[in-house]
Amino acid sequence: MRKRKLMTVMLAAVLALNLAACGGEKKPVDTTDTTDTSQTDTSQTDSSQADSSQIDSSQTDTLQTEKEQPEAEAAEAETKIPENATEILLTNPKIQAQAKFYFPNEAKEWETKCLSKRDPVNVPQRYVYQSENADGVSLRADIRLTATLTATLAAMLENEEAEKIQVQNYPAILETTNTSWQYTIDLGPFTEGLNLYIYVSFEGGNEEFANIKELADVRDMFLETLTVTTDYEGKEDRSGRKYQGVGLCSLPDTMEYHGENVEVIQVLDEYHIYSLKTEVYDSDPIPTRVTAMISGTIKNAALEMERYQEYTIAGYSGIMKQTEFYGYVSSFLRLKINEGTNYDVYAITYVNDDELTDPVALAAAVKEMKDDPDTYYQKSLELLEAMLTAAEFREPVEAWFE
Repeated sequence: MRKRKLMTVMLAAVLALNLAACGGEKKPVDTTDTTDTSQTDTSQTDSSQADSSQIDSSQTDTLQTEKEQPEAEAAEAETKIPENATEILLTNPKIQAQAKFYFPNEAKEWETKCLSKRDPVNVPQRYVYQSENADGVSLRADIRLTATLTATLAAMLENEEAEKIQVQNYPAILETTNTSWQYTIDLGPFTEGLNLYIYVSFEGGNEEFANIKELADVRDMFLETLTVTTDYEGKEDRSGRKYQGVGLCSLPDTMEYHGENVEVIQVLDEYHIYSLKTEVYDSDPIPTRVTAMISGTIKNAALEMERYQEYTIAGYSGIMKQTEFYGYVSSFLRLKINEGTNYDVYAITYVNDDELTDPVALAAAVKEMKDDPDTYYQKSLELLEAMLTAAEFREPVEAWFE
């Protein structure tokens, strides 16, 4: 009898250890059983085995919690999608960003109007959404999705008259006027030096806007469901290319110029987001710094202006104005790239005063440039021609405007 009892205890101990080992596997469904078994078998094993089983159970519970957390967050995100609502996508093709949010369905279907029309030129893409409630009261949201310099947005958010708030953990400000609620929401870094943001104004058409329940519902649903991405379907592949802040123009990281590889850089520009720039140095016949830049697309730009001459470069026709300054000559061109899209580009040649530190030598070089400006205009125009030849221009994708 004593041997049988001893064997029973030993079998129970082995069974407890095996069950504890099973609890360490990555199977969340076994967590509850492992915990119960460990607690039951502690009466039949010594205290060290009980402690070991409890540790294993604790680790298993921790793993279970970590695995369940993303699923819980996903479920929570899904619950934000409201019923009886309209999903709205606001796309900014200039910066290839897209916002998604919901508006509650009203008595009248939501109408969407793009005030930027079909021209992906202005960085702020402005849309107006209009509807009516059952009483025929107008409901309106004026929304702009854009990006700007980080410092510029910080200054905007320091508006002393605005209330500092948080919208889904994004810093924002609220301004209440006589006819609307106005929000500016910082959506975080778009890229180095730039922040993405949304400006939105909710209006009811008169000074009684704050008493319109349906308008308040529109505002609340927008703020609760707003998400933004810069990786939406249809986005251009940016790998190995520099973009001029818009999917219409790109350049490789380097381009060929007179048998050498020249680096292309992106220059932050508050209005155009980016300009694309390249620069070379020349010492014949004087030390110069030669730059070329693709600045930005121009909306409804005139190609006939006084004091401008017609000019064709890299197969693109347009107009050009050349100007002499002390120490450099500048060529400004406005080119027609494709139907409805014109670009401003620049070609500039400077006397390299970083190399000519002697005042006498610098003055002599400046005089030489002024005596023969056409030679130095041509230097920068050749670089610009190489840049435009290497550039890839595309027309807007139809899906951007849907």
